[in-house]
This record gives sequence, C-alpha cells and structure tokens, in this order.
Amino acid sequence: MWMDSYVCPASREELASLLKLQRRMGYKYVGLCVESGLWNKDIDALARSLSIKVILARVLCADRPGEAKKLLRERGEAELIIGRPGSIEAYRFMSRDSRFKIIEVSPSMIKHIDRGEAGLLTIGGGYLGFDLKRIINSPSNISVLKAFFSRVFKWSIPFKLYSSATNVFEVWHPKHVYFLAKSMGFQGRKALEGLSPVGMVNQLYSGGRDE
Repeated sequence: MWMDSYVCPASREELASLLKLQRRMGYKYVGLCVESGLWNKDIDALARSLSIKVILARVLCADRPGEAKKLLRERGEAELIIGRPGSIEAYRFMSRDSRFKIIEVSPSMIKHIDRGEAGLLTIGGGYLGFDLKRIINSPSNISVLKAFFSRVFKWSIPFKLYSSATNVFEVWHPKHVYFLAKSMGFQGRKALEGLSPVGMVNQLYSGGRDE
C-alpha cells in the first residue's frame, strides 16, 4: 500500500491519467494539490472506481516563522500540509507545529539536519520530505537524495518521498525507489518506508470520504 503525498497536474485529463497509472503501480493514496482546483465529482467517482483515496494537499513556503504562521492562518485548510522552509528557523517552527505533516528541506539545508534538528520532528509528529522531481529536473540531485537517505537512516528519522508529478512521465514506481536506494548502498525496503501513507491518512479515511 503506497502513497504519493503530492501531485500537481495541470489538467483534469492529466490527473485522470495519473490516477490510473498510479493505481497500476500499487498506490492506494494520492495527495492532490489544492491549488490545481481539479477535484470534482467526476474525479471523485474515478478515484472510487480505482480504489484510490485522494487527499487534498497544499505546499506552504516560508522563509521565517512569522510568515509560516500567517500562511497557516490564511491557507491552512488542506488535509495534508507540506512545509518548504527557506531557513533553518522556519524549519524549526514547522517541525514543532503538528499542522505541518511533512517538512521538505532544500538541497542546501539537508546538510544542517543533524540529530538535534531531526529530533524536533518528534514534537510536531511530522516527517522529513524529499521531492523526487528534483532528480528529474536535475540528475545531479542524486547526491542530495543520498545525503537525505544517509541522515534519515542513521538517526531513524520518519520520512516521506513523493513525485510532485505534473504528468505521467514524472511518476515514480515503488520499484524505482527500491533500486535507486540499493544503488546508493542503502536498504531498498527501508527506502520504501518513504512511500507508506502518512500517519493521519488512515484516520481521515477510516470511515471513507463523506462528500
């Protein structure tokens, strides 16, 4: 049972294609970008027919804690909120705030995530996130993912991987994640933990979506 926590297609047709492909790949949950405005009764019916649960997700980018607080007040109504901090101060705030379920750190910030910074996630109960689209956009970011894996496995940090896909060509099969981690010298099965559903998803859908 896999989850792609964040996709952001540009059209309803692309979203339908994404859902069909991800179901064939074994995905059970998909986080859909709120800003896409693509969720409607037709997509709901398609998702139900595919036995896929669609979670409305939103990415909030902030350079400072005050900015993150403001964004939460104004745009924090999504089911799944991913934080993209622009500074270590913003990261610390997001890590401690339980409304941020995933905190995605930039390539330049990963080197600052030590045992102490990682420990902040236990306060908010969130996950450290990595957007696999970074590798599609720039293959050199393979080294960034390696540094990410090194930290999450060394300190047992809860983490999530997601595609940020806008089309079917950007979706990652779980097998790709498995073998990519293996090629870096890590346990492929451990890497697949990053595709497991986030902690709150089973609570949201224990009784199904009521819409």
